Formats: sequence, structure tokens, C-alpha cells
Amino acid sequence: MRRNPMKRKLNIVGMLLGILTAITLGTLPLIRMVVSPNASVLILTVGVVFFALAMVLIIVSMLLSPQILLKLAALPVTYVIVMIGYMLYKLNVYNIFKMMLGAEVVNPEQVFSSTASVGSLSMFLHVGVWICCIPLIVMAIIKSINLKKGKHQDFSNFDTAKGFIVKVKDTNMRINKTKIYKISLKIHYSQQEKYEVTKEFLVPAHMLHVIAIGNEVDLKINPKKKKDVYIKSEYGIL
Repeated sequence: MRRNPMKRKLNIVGMLLGILTAITLGTLPLIRMVVSPNASVLILTVGVVFFALAMVLIIVSMLLSPQILLKLAALPVTYVIVMIGYMLYKLNVYNIFKMMLGAEVVNPEQVFSSTASVGSLSMFLHVGVWICCIPLIVMAIIKSINLKKGKHQDFSNFDTAKGFIVKVKDTNMRINKTKIYKISLKIHYSQQEKYEVTKEFLVPAHMLHVIAIGNEVDLKINPKKKKDVYIKSEYGIL
């Protein structure tokens, strides 16, 4: 399965922006020794912009992912980034750094007298994250149930067929330390009917040899829903 080229480009650009952010902000104390305060503030601003752009690209990359869980994870990640940015703004952190760099700020006596409540902002952050995670948690539970359904499925009314594994993709996701693989199967349901199904399977480490590309496997197929396919092996049902 081909990787989304746009997602790949966004990941590369986001990584480069992250590196630039680390270099810019990490070397700022040294740069401050040789440049003016205003120039230091400009470098600080550039580093913050790089960081913000990197976060935006990461979120967009998550939304472009074919994995529904990654798409849903973009919501709490976005909320956390926005809320932390708002908290830093309300606490005058930017102006505090400007003063530390020796630059002039408007009303310096008010910089350290923010009226924002750290406790209230933290509460909004934590409660909001949990609310934003509800769709992700629900989908993760549903996905886990669907992937484990084969262990409790009654296969007495299922048809038996042969299939060939044509594609295997590691989704980089796990459930209880067991990896999830997206597998494409070319199915010979009958002499007249052949079709291909792509489905996610929960594959234990001791069964990885079963899903090698090119392997012929025994299948259990729901005759009422022929996309509902399970792989049968000597170790059990996937």
C-alpha cells in the first residue's frame, strides 16, 4: 500500500521546522551575548513561529492519516496546543522572556502581575483534554472489540475458502502488546468468484509467519457478508 505522498512531505517539513525550532531557541542564550536585545527578541519570535508551524503540520499530517484513531487523536492534540498557548499568553510568558533578553516592554510593572488563575487554566486544560479524548477512547474500544471478535465468533455457518496474502502493512498500532496489521487478501471464493479484501488483523508475534506475502491461507468467510473474512491457521483464528 502506497504511503500518502502529501502526508510524507508534511512529516518531512514538520521535522525540519522542529529541528530549526530546537536550534533557534536552544542557541538563543549564546546568541544573546553577541547581538542586541531587539535582535534576540526577533530570534525568539522566529523560534516560536517555527514551533507553531511544526505543530500545525503535525496535526494536518494526523488528519491525513488513513488510521481513524490518529485522525481522532488530532482533536485532543490540537486542544492541548491551543490551551497551552493561551495559558502562556495569559501569564505574559512572552513579555517575561523579552525582559530577560533585555528588551523594552510596555508596562513592565504589569508583566509579573497577571490576573490569570493558573489553577483555573489547568482545570480547563485537563477537563478539555478528557472531553476531546472521548471519541478516541470510544473508537479504540470498538476497534479492539472488532479485532478480537474472531476469538468468540461462531464459525459453524461460515464458508471455507482459500486465499493468497498479497499485501501486509504494519499499522504501528497495538492492542495489549499485540500488533495490528492491515492485510490484503486475494480470495478464491469459488471457481466463478474471485475478489480482494483489505482488512486489519490482530496478529501475535508467534503467528507472523502465517501472514507472509504470497502465503496461501485457509479462510472463514461470512456468506451473508463476504468482506467479513478471518484467517484460519494451526494456531487459531485471526
